[in-house]
Amino acid sequence: MRLAVGGPKGGGRVTLAAGWLIDGTGAPPRRGVAIEIEGSTLRAIGGLDAAAGLSGLPGEVLDCRGCTVIPPLVDSHVHLAFDGLHPGGAPRSAAAAEERMRQNAARLLRRGVLAVRDAGDAAGYGLRFARRVRDGGSRLHVLSTGPALHRPGRYGALLGRALPAGCQPADALEGEGGMRGAVKIVNSGLNSLVEFGRETAPQFGAEELAALVRRAAAQGLSVLVHANGREPVARAVRAGVRSIEHGFFMGRENLAAMAEAGIAWVPTLAPICAMAERPEAAPRERDVARRTLDHQREQLCQARGLGVKVALGTDAGSPGVAHGDAAVEELRLLIASGYPVAEAVAAATSAGAQLSGFGGGRLRPGAEASLLVLEGGPADIPESLRRIRRVFLAGEELPLPA
Repeated sequence: MRLAVGGPKGGGRVTLAAGWLIDGTGAPPRRGVAIEIEGSTLRAIGGLDAAAGLSGLPGEVLDCRGCTVIPPLVDSHVHLAFDGLHPGGAPRSAAAAEERMRQNAARLLRRGVLAVRDAGDAAGYGLRFARRVRDGGSRLHVLSTGPALHRPGRYGALLGRALPAGCQPADALEGEGGMRGAVKIVNSGLNSLVEFGRETAPQFGAEELAALVRRAAAQGLSVLVHANGREPVARAVRAGVRSIEHGFFMGRENLAAMAEAGIAWVPTLAPICAMAERPEAAPRERDVARRTLDHQREQLCQARGLGVKVALGTDAGSPGVAHGDAAVEELRLLIASGYPVAEAVAAATSAGAQLSGFGGGRLRPGAEASLLVLEGGPADIPESLRRIRRVFLAGEELPLPA
């Protein structure tokens, strides 16, 4: 054993002596764990011998006995081209967009978010950023939908493009040559801040959506659907989409159908919570936002009981929703909605990894050695995401962002 003070220097074998492990599967935290890393892989995970202490552990040993180890976070719904702290719409130029997205990526990494699903912008800035990331432009894993699809005259212009008259959603994928990482379609409007529970009409029919799902699958792509309200969600569920984004006021029947079909739900609590706390908003708007947030939390309780796969997504870039910090807030809201810490962490790690194609969602022998070391125990999550002590990505210890 060699006790490492400054962390591994690359190569060789490293063992983390951790106080607790939350592995991303939803299983309860394990106390006193030795996590062995060899190269880019988790070689072994075993118990710590309290009597022996750190002696006998292989390779360089990192003493993390006052810390909790979890997989890296995945934010399954962000808009990298938008800045929630300084709302003002899309950037005015490609250069401004690039600078903003680099800043947002740094904010995400600072809170342990190593992967995101970018849910699009009309100019396709996020999609171009995702390509640069694949070429080594950032340590952030980005899967981007590119511009979203929506019906002419309906909500969606900020996020994508309206389909030409007579064009079916599936036709929009023709000739793209694998540009997108996934496909996003908008099938409802926004939540009303004036009338609680108001539902908008669907933008597309179930068969139109099903044809899009089939065309996307033929290209190796999944489909995520912006949908609020019972009928917009029901049509997307019948079409067999990969995930429902937002899902406000969709009802228990849709939740049960999603559980049966294995469709994931990304509930995005952070934006409506931000609106409920926004001092400049009108009192009626804050009241409707608070009631909407409470209703969404009730749906989350139902979803947990029904076995719906929930993935953490923040809608970061929305007004008042900051990249990185929003993941901490969304995790807090999941826990406050009745999810035990380990299940909330699973929503923020393995569930998102499945949606985004990120390799670091679960901690088990043979898996990719990507993890976070957080100060304190499981009860300190999510606030301990502001006190990250170490970050590993595929076996490499990354410098902590300033």
